Amino acid sequence: MTPDDLTRDRTLPNEARPHGVPEDWGWPCGPIPQAGNNPGSSNRILPWFTAHRARTGSADGTPGVSADTNTRVHVRNILLRVFSARRKAWTGGAFTTDATASLYAEDFVGDVNRPVVLRPEPGGGVSALVDPGWALHGWLDPASFPDMSPIDPTDVGGIIVTLDMRLVPDEGAKPDDRWMAQYIGQAGADYWRAPNYNPAPPDHKGVAIGRGKRIVNDWRSFGMTTCTAEQLAAHPPP
Repeated sequence: MTPDDLTRDRTLPNEARPHGVPEDWGWPCGPIPQAGNNPGSSNRILPWFTAHRARTGSADGTPGVSADTNTRVHVRNILLRVFSARRKAWTGGAFTTDATASLYAEDFVGDVNRPVVLRPEPGGGVSALVDPGWALHGWLDPASFPDMSPIDPTDVGGIIVTLDMRLVPDEGAKPDDRWMAQYIGQAGADYWRAPNYNPAPPDHKGVAIGRGKRIVNDWRSFGMTTCTAEQLAAHPPP
């Protein structure tokens, strides 16, 4: 993604709303800052993505949900970059073509989740069916990054997360219903503290959530950054 793309994913409103999530939570409507470049005592960072069925409109104004049954979300190329405040350079991060994921209740309340079948796809990445009422939530492939991505909590000057998503058919023998599929994807990251990985603050907290954009048949890049436009222009990410 270009610096301009990243800035748009940090500032512009979402292209659609995720189904089943209250708008007053913030991130269903647009990107939101969280801890930003202030990890506190956290010494790990984990980039992540979500894919929701989008909220659709009906003739009587009742919110609906995408009714496709033969469409999968394909995710690949999760990239994390960390900017050193002291060195004024990009010095850390992670990259993986694959990912791991689970299905979570679409509003994430209570952290309710269940396993999902991930299908490796030609050219890299994995795909999954996103059942109605659930959201696909994934992160770095633990086979490659069993300890997440280490950071120096005193030297975080900016963070970038990017990844690619698209729609693919589930079963080729069935009708391709991607034309009716409506999905929204977002990128983000969380801070954690090793070695205990306590899921409660202050050890675990969000970094930021990027702009929600529609997932379509062609590849689209989804981004999140804590960097300003001026910072990205002065120090374009590699």
